[in-house]
Amino acid sequence: MLLPDELTPEAEKFIKAIISELRDKDRLDKVDNTALYILANAANLYIQAHQKIKEEGMTFTSDRGNISISPYVTIARDQTKTILALLSEFGCTLRSRQKLKELDESVSDSPLAEFIKQAREED
Repeated sequence: MLLPDELTPEAEKFIKAIISELRDKDRLDKVDNTALYILANAANLYIQAHQKIKEEGMTFTSDRGNISISPYVTIARDQTKTILALLSEFGCTLRSRQKLKELDESVSDSPLAEFIKQAREED
């Protein structure tokens, strides 16, 4: 899987943990690479923005003396939305895991589920 260049160590650790979890649960396919790339990039941007907020604060004073919200706050907020949406898509939030569990339980005895299971075992 191709990851964005220059990931922070925290973002790299995060995305590798997500990939490992998805592989362990057999919920990862090649078509997920783009979404995982976006997730890694969003996590990286969030971490970088959060570090800047810690260094510079949540607000800044303009040349005219006006206090404004740091653009890093907006970046962090936007990336949080992206991260949470993608984590939900991958079944990595409490709510989405519960939905997947319910779906697995309702489908596990179906003929289609048995067919798919056998096909995966043959690969």
